[in-house]
Amino acid sequence: MRRPPFWSLALLAGTAFVASCLGPEATGVRDDGLAALAISPALIPSPADGSALPINRIRTTALRVSDGAVLGESVTDVSPTAPSWTLSLDVRLPTSTVDVTLTVLLINVASGGGESVEFSGVAGPLTLREGDGPVTPDVPIVRGPPANVFTTGITITSAPDTLAVNGTGTVSATASTSGTVTPTVFWTVLDTAVLSLSGTTLTGRALGTGRVVASAGAFTDTAAVVVATGTTPPQARVDVRVLKTVDQAQPLVGARIRFTVSATNLGPVAASNVAVFDTLRA
Repeated sequence: MRRPPFWSLALLAGTAFVASCLGPEATGVRDDGLAALAISPALIPSPADGSALPINRIRTTALRVSDGAVLGESVTDVSPTAPSWTLSLDVRLPTSTVDVTLTVLLINVASGGGESVEFSGVAGPLTLREGDGPVTPDVPIVRGPPANVFTTGITITSAPDTLAVNGTGTVSATASTSGTVTPTVFWTVLDTAVLSLSGTTLTGRALGTGRVVASAGAFTDTAAVVVATGTTPPQARVDVRVLKTVDQAQPLVGARIRFTVSATNLGPVAASNVAVFDTLRA
């Protein structure tokens, strides 16, 4: 997949300006109450970038911080192969001073019309005032939905140490966040000749050491998995344990004694045709 041109994306707020006016003179807040922003998205690279679908739509939204009201929104269909994208966005100021949060969503639109957010960025809060000078916020662009912007760390909590060729194992990870929504975790195999990945299931493909990466926002964690000969996945089996107890450890002569023999299957597979014999000596 051709990496979308995040580094050349320019976003201009204000309908009075055209694409040719992208310099500092096209920024700031005009007296007519329309904010003019020059936004500089900065891609935070992730191993999961290569799995993203092509970007063919960008949605940009400005929300008032105090109540979440939408002060401006733009939806632009773009070419995923274009060398750069120029967008326009009107941000209407209801008062002379307003704090806004800016969200940029880079979207793939499927042939059936369904949307999936492949990359996103959040900037703010930004204080916009009538008559102020240029406003040029940096927008960090990360893989996944806006919740991934607020990721504070990620840890792989489970991964197999070894696999056999064609053997399988599962992986899991936990991402922490400063926000209220749990980040989306993306999985990537770096050594595709050794390992393959479907969802959270790893499969050994060839002998060697393969690396699997969990990523969310700007954070990653890596686990190494050895694919070796003689390593077979554990097979489910019957595991019957027999226990014999007596109700009196030191019985008197002539006392009645009760022995209890119990058999328990600790394995995951049902046991059948099980017989337990206990012969007492005369």
